[in-house]
Amino acid sequence: MKRNSLYLLLYILVLQLLDLATTYLALSSGAKELNPLVALAIENPIAFATIKLATTTLVYLGVSKTRGKLLLLLYTVIMLQAIIINIVNMVVS
Repeated sequence: MKRNSLYLLLYILVLQLLDLATTYLALSSGAKELNPLVALAIENPIAFATIKLATTTLVYLGVSKTRGKLLLLLYTVIMLQAIIINIVNMVVS
């Protein structure tokens, strides 16, 4: 695996893990999951992990195969938005 590919994969994984951690912390403080797909899967750790793994794989393949800088930027904005919303929900809950 090329170094850039490894960095890309690590970047995507870090965003996914931050989203995962802040989601569980927000939920434990009384927040509600806003994503309907995740809301259905959140009670089942295997289903939730599958969604996270599939998202990571699809984004990685989409960006690495197409050199999709715009796709990576869009993904980053969406993930940071989710993480920020989770943090805000932790604070206000």
